[in-house]
Amino acid sequence: MRRRPVQVEVETAWSVLEATFPGINRGYAQTLILTAFKAQQADGPAPILVVIGDTGSGKGGTQHVVAAMLGGSAQSVRLTDNAKDVARSLGLALGGGACLVYVDEVGRTTGVYAKLEPILAIHRTFRFDIKYANERELVVTAPVSLIGSTLPM
Repeated sequence: MRRRPVQVEVETAWSVLEATFPGINRGYAQTLILTAFKAQQADGPAPILVVIGDTGSGKGGTQHVVAAMLGGSAQSVRLTDNAKDVARSLGLALGGGACLVYVDEVGRTTGVYAKLEPILAIHRTFRFDIKYANERELVVTAPVSLIGSTLPM
């Protein structure tokens, strides 16, 4: 049986979160929460964030913590040379119910702009091919974050 969520004051919730995950960036976490809520609305394009921070600073970990707070999961999309594989990976993450989707270390990826093309082309709906199945179209209900320790060249 699911327990009912307990309502607490915002500052109390942040105190517990910061005690559990020391060093978590509150501004980044709040931005992820807001963009996740924005993505759930059916108006306009789905949010795409670009997040740059030091290696090991918790960019990907914060995605998972916030996703768990929202009752969902964060899924990583891997960039490859095959645009259809990138689109399929993104589509499966979105179709699998992820509330946050991210691409890690975009700045270290060679030819990143060509590889990001399927991701940058998303709007409110996203169309992709599933292996050994027909094309599928779905409504984008999660923001996509491009995270890394350096900017792409």
